[in-house]
Amino acid sequence: MPETMDLEFAELYGALLGDGCLYSNMNGFCITGNLELDGQYIRHLQSLSLSLLCIEPSIHFLEEESVVRLILNSKKVAAYLEEKNFPIGEKKSQEINVPDRLYEEKYLRAVVRGLFDTDGGIYANPNSGIMMDITTKNTSLLDFLDDSATQLDLPLNRTRIEFSFMERKRWMSSCVRSAAATLAILKGISTTRRMLKHLS
Repeated sequence: MPETMDLEFAELYGALLGDGCLYSNMNGFCITGNLELDGQYIRHLQSLSLSLLCIEPSIHFLEEESVVRLILNSKKVAAYLEEKNFPIGEKKSQEINVPDRLYEEKYLRAVVRGLFDTDGGIYANPNSGIMMDITTKNTSLLDFLDDSATQLDLPLNRTRIEFSFMERKRWMSSCVRSAAATLAILKGISTTRRMLKHLS
């Protein structure tokens, strides 16, 4: 396992915060993406994981669910991530406590980049023309994004949105004033997937 947390670890940690899960049985982790839009990024995470953890995850294409899934089976890796404060099992209702070292600016950019790449999007917006957003029910994750936006000087607005479809609620954290500026600040974000969302 890595002796220190570096930029690769920071990006992987962010990706796991987005659409990842540390298995409750501590057998490893998975990261799930959209089959059409996320294949290239999932392959990037496969290479990153191999470089960082010396274990190559497998990639599974579930066409009937339009899902691509990266799976790494390793109790050692799971225990390592748990040591780094990553929540075990379902994240929605758990407290997110990102390690202090990852709040250093260069690492924080990588964490937020990984988070946007797995769980964010770019969309048309009638007021600003373009909008970046992340939607989550986890308020501690939104608090982390608030802190990150302040530290990185990101143009982030936080909005609570309720909607009646199936009586669900969602929390949206949106970079609505300047998505282009945010992309520049978070260099390396997977713009192809984001722009596909924006243009669709």
